[in-house]
Amino acid sequence: MSQKHTVLLLSQIIKDIKTVKEITNDHSQVLYQLLGSTFFEALYLLDHQAVTQWHTETGRTLFKVSDESILQQQQQQQQQQQQQQQQQQTPQESLKEGETKDTRHEQDSLVHTCFTAPIHCSCQAFFRDIVCGGRMLAQCRHVFAAMLSDSLGLSIPVAMESVAFAEGLYLSRHAE
Repeated sequence: MSQKHTVLLLSQIIKDIKTVKEITNDHSQVLYQLLGSTFFEALYLLDHQAVTQWHTETGRTLFKVSDESILQQQQQQQQQQQQQQQQQQTPQESLKEGETKDTRHEQDSLVHTCFTAPIHCSCQAFFRDIVCGGRMLAQCRHVFAAMLSDSLGLSIPVAMESVAFAEGLYLSRHAE
């Protein structure tokens, strides 16, 4: 299936979800085939109420998606793995005092600014896969969580005036 047809299929599924206000088993199967683990990561964000929708009286909308719950889960898994490894290692094999592991993912912003039309996210994965990679379908978990949240009516709405919206967008762009 070409990327163009895949994108059309994805947009049709999102429209269907918006109409029925639920994700059916058929939707789940197709979305997993199209997006892989990104689908489950987006559902995880929805389950943890990580999507906030900013909107104005003039109709401008953006989404703020927090990765905090996913990062906490990853940190817990890493700690469990480290504990298991330490139990299996001899003292000479363990990390030396002061030695640290790579934690670049923890330094990324925990809250990402997303737009669903046109599709955009402030995360590094979106920049790497969509902007630099040129892939049309490889959406990040944040954009897909925002799309699902909007379709299902699950996002936490935050109404604001246009000036406050613009200031918040400007400030969030320079904080990332």
